[in-house]
Amino acid sequence: MAPRLSGRIAACILALLVAGAVPDPAVYALPGEDLDLPADRTVAPSYRVIAPAYEVNSRGVGYAVWVERDGNRYAVHAAHQSETGRWAEKRTISNAFAWGGLEGLPGEPDVAVDDRGRATVVWAQKVGRAVKIFTARGTKNGWSPPTSISSDNDVGMYPEVAVSPNGRHALVSWTGNYLR
Repeated sequence: MAPRLSGRIAACILALLVAGAVPDPAVYALPGEDLDLPADRTVAPSYRVIAPAYEVNSRGVGYAVWVERDGNRYAVHAAHQSETGRWAEKRTISNAFAWGGLEGLPGEPDVAVDDRGRATVVWAQKVGRAVKIFTARGTKNGWSPPTSISSDNDVGMYPEVAVSPNGRHALVSWTGNYLR
């Protein structure tokens, strides 16, 4: 015979289960609303963020990358998260670029983090009539200058990156821009 719970005990258990299922308060945050959450913080105003990506390694070192819009110009930004969960100030890692005449999300960045806590970021950036794929490498202390890794007349979109655990090898793939 299965044990039965009294009405009060069942109600308390149900309340605990429902309370555990309530999403984090950040889910309901309004843009610009300051939430006092431990180790979390806003690194970019949400109304300007496009195509965010985040990656964390096995030690807990992470990087968030995103594109921010400023008028008709866009730039790729990044922020470093330490092993303790603390976020550093955001840094701009790309030059400002236009996106006019193209569909899809500007930049569409992706990030990979190696075991030593170094990041490799890739993104698509309009250069003249081409859409080139760029990359930059970063640490908690700064970023390398952006480097184009696609051909001059490429129309590349949706780049993705993966790195080896030691960070010596990176695999980058992308597709053509079929939305032009």
